[in-house]
Amino acid sequence: MIETRYPGVFVSEVAAGARPIDGVSTSTSSLAGPTALERLTQQPAIAAHADLAGRTVPSDSDLKYVDVRRYLAFVEQSITQSIQFAAFEPNDEDTWANVRTAVSDFLFAQWQSGALAGAKPEEAFFVKCDRSTMTQNDLDNGRLVLLIGVATTHPGEFVTLRISATTASAHG
Repeated sequence: MIETRYPGVFVSEVAAGARPIDGVSTSTSSLAGPTALERLTQQPAIAAHADLAGRTVPSDSDLKYVDVRRYLAFVEQSITQSIQFAAFEPNDEDTWANVRTAVSDFLFAQWQSGALAGAKPEEAFFVKCDRSTMTQNDLDNGRLVLLIGVATTHPGEFVTLRISATTASAHG
């Protein structure tokens, strides 16, 4: 069933400054006052708090960590999917270089879109995938270990993620 209370109004449009549809009431009662969506559309400054990645930056410092956690989950899932090719490659320097390139390209695009803090890419993220991120046991068992850092709120203050994948070098 389609919800008629908010016809054609999506949260992404509200954050971009959408206005209620003319001639359509989004309140169930005129006595009830404006709905949450109507209150948002009456505040054009809300768009100033939205970044290009679609996240909002709430003024309440406790809530900003929810946004960061969601964003980090997105980054982790995206990177895990983008390095699946390593499952068919040997766990060697060439594969590590390809993984670093794929992940760096993704994070660079995130930085360009404004999702990461920093005036330069070096202030926004780092990617490590080499002998320093893997033990000999990891190498022997075909585990590729990637260490990334992203500056989500302040340049140079990195949240680090350790992501691992199994390569073709794994013993079965």
